[in-house]
Amino acid sequence: MPKTFVRVARGAKHRSLLAAKDVRATRHAATQLWGPAGRDVRRRVADAMDLPDIPARRRITGSVWAVAMVKNEVDMIEQTIDHLRHQGVDGVLVADNGSTDGTRELLRDRAGDGLLHVGDDNEPAYFQAPKMRYLAAWAGRAGADWVVPFDADEWWYGAHESLAETLRASSTPIASAVIHNAFPAPDEAGAHTSGWQVDRASARLEKVAYRSHRFAALHHGNHGVSRPGRVEQSLRILHFPWRSEAQFLSKVATGAAALRLTGPRVAGEGGDHWRDLDDAADELGDIWRRMLLGEGHPKLEWSPSGELVPIAIDGWARQWDPAGVLAP
Repeated sequence: MPKTFVRVARGAKHRSLLAAKDVRATRHAATQLWGPAGRDVRRRVADAMDLPDIPARRRITGSVWAVAMVKNEVDMIEQTIDHLRHQGVDGVLVADNGSTDGTRELLRDRAGDGLLHVGDDNEPAYFQAPKMRYLAAWAGRAGADWVVPFDADEWWYGAHESLAETLRASSTPIASAVIHNAFPAPDEAGAHTSGWQVDRASARLEKVAYRSHRFAALHHGNHGVSRPGRVEQSLRILHFPWRSEAQFLSKVATGAAALRLTGPRVAGEGGDHWRDLDDAADELGDIWRRMLLGEGHPKLEWSPSGELVPIAIDGWARQWDPAGVLAP
């Protein structure tokens, strides 16, 4: 059989497989966005969201908007918003979910600068994916070309350029982000210091940013999106899941309580680590101390898995891995 014929046949088969994948993604997105199974939850989310009014615009080519829902992140959210500004995003939408630590007041004081837009999420249950889809849709109506669904403890980057520059140059509509976790550094006695150490091994999970699309539905935790188009692994995230023992304990209790409000545990819906850690509340102090020393734990999703290397966090403000401490 001629080589040219084989090459053409393989190309046709590949295109057929990609087209079938797009059809499946579109169907799944339609089910998540408009299907009858999630109608009640979507209504609860929409009724509870109080977001700022903004004129509806046509898509602005190359515009990058970041969206997040937050609760009790006063120790981190301001640095993260500043980081997004340095990474060139055009707008940031944050919905506060009843914070009691000053997060909402800080956001209110920072809003109005043209970059940050702040609203309220008055639904206490942890319907994470439907809420993030709602925020992403708001950004799309504001003209967003690219949507970056972030958490307050995540610093997003392009692998070689800024976040915004990388997305604007992307040849695919979905960009995945490799995550490296940063943990507080211990002193010689094993106590928490003000320093940081980064895990040289990437996390098991990745996250995604994507071009706005009518048929685009984020997955739980922002770890994927159902949307037509290919994926390019072009982004990086420095993740600060645990910043102090008090924050660790509070995050577990708050996350577990919000998950319980969604109903019984459902396999595959995500967030199980909150419930598992809350069930092991007596072990949390020991888990924290071992984590500082680089020891993982099976119930801890964001857990050390490789060598922990000290880093100067100021150097990471605008550039990914400025000292080249991570393996390629």
